[in-house]
Amino acid sequence: MLYAAGGVEAWPNGRGECPQCGDELVAKCGEVVEWHWAHKSKDCDPWSEPESEWHRTWKNCFDKQHQEVVLPPHRADVKINNVVIEFQKSNISQGEIRQREKFYGDMVWVLNTVDFRGNIELRRPTPKPPAIVNHSSPLSEGYFTFRWRHPRKSWFAAERPLFFDIGIGSFERDDTGRFSWCCLPSLPAREPMMFRVKKLHANVPCGGWGVFVTRAEFLNHYKDAERLQCAT
Repeated sequence: MLYAAGGVEAWPNGRGECPQCGDELVAKCGEVVEWHWAHKSKDCDPWSEPESEWHRTWKNCFDKQHQEVVLPPHRADVKINNVVIEFQKSNISQGEIRQREKFYGDMVWVLNTVDFRGNIELRRPTPKPPAIVNHSSPLSEGYFTFRWRHPRKSWFAAERPLFFDIGIGSFERDDTGRFSWCCLPSLPAREPMMFRVKKLHANVPCGGWGVFVTRAEFLNHYKDAERLQCAT
C-alpha cells in the first residue's frame, strides 16, 4: 500500500491508518524496495497481494487520488473515469478472476508477461488495421494472431479487456515467419508496448489475436473520459 489515510506516504518508523478499515499501518522503508505501508496484522482486503516494483511503477502513472481506491471490502489498484484497472503479476484462479470482474464491473486487466513472454509466438499480421494504433511503428500493420505455449489457463475465464504488458523490447522472426518478442534493455529509446488481447481461445494449444498499442496510448485512453475504441 503506497498511501495511508489522508494520502500520507510512508516514512522511516512511521505509523499510519488504513483508509479502508482504520487499522494501524507500519511503514516499510528499506533501501531497495519503494517505501510503502503494510498492515500491522492481516490485510483487510482479501484480494491483497504482495506488490512488486512493477505494480508501483504502474500505479504512479496515475494521480494519487486514482490509486488504491477503496471500494469496500476491496481496494482497486486504480480507478479512473469509473473504470478499474487491475495490475496482475502473480497467478490468480479462474474463480477470483470472475469474482473481481463481477465486483468491479467496468474494469480492465494489465498482465505482466515477464515470466512467460518467451512462450508467445506472433504470427504474420493481417492487413486490416485497428482503429487505434501507433502507425509510426512497423508493428502496427494490423491484427496479429498468436500462439501461447503453456498458457496460464485461468485467463480463459477473463471477460473484461486484457492487456499484456510487454515492456521495452523487440521482435524476432524465425524461418517460418513467426514472431516472438524479447526484451532488449539496451534500446532505451524504444517505446514500452502493450498487446491488447481481442480474442483468447480457451483451449490447448492456446491461441488468439490482438493489436499493439504503446503504453502512452493506453494511459491516454484511460485518462481520457471520452473512451476510445481500443477498449471495446
